[in-house]
Amino acid sequence: MRALRLDYCSTQAAAGTGTVLLGIGVAVLMVTVFRVQALEEEVAKWGAKVTETTRLGKQAPADKTRAERGDSAQEVALANDVLRRLALPWDTLFAAIESARSRNVGLLSIEPDAAKSSVRIAAEAKSADDMLEYVRRLQGAAPLSGVTLANHQIKRDDPRQPVRFTLIATWATQP
Repeated sequence: MRALRLDYCSTQAAAGTGTVLLGIGVAVLMVTVFRVQALEEEVAKWGAKVTETTRLGKQAPADKTRAERGDSAQEVALANDVLRRLALPWDTLFAAIESARSRNVGLLSIEPDAAKSSVRIAAEAKSADDMLEYVRRLQGAAPLSGVTLANHQIKRDDPRQPVRFTLIATWATQP
């Protein structure tokens, strides 16, 4: 039997594979370097924007033009209005409306007007008696006062002839 001769380190195969792997490595390195440079440029751009924003924020009020001061005052007024609305006791309003619920009355809409301290409620009742009972229940609800029936209408086109109505009430908005 002849001796089997195995050559695991063939110089031609190893040189070809090594060259290919070296080329792939250099390509990956170049792509990584270009990507790092692009990210560094973007970080520098955002850093410049932050610096500019900080510088503008620290300007003395005398440096601002009249229009900028007017815009700022308007923005502050709008922000204060939003904060005032968020601070209102919405949960007490909805709890009062919920406490007056009835199986025979379905709410269609609730439109609170925080500026006027009022709320408009549109609903539909099975009958006029159910509507009046709902009005009485709301009149006894804590944060609501001056509950009045603004209008009502019997829906004649519906076979059950429900009563659609609108209530207006004053809403005590002090927390």
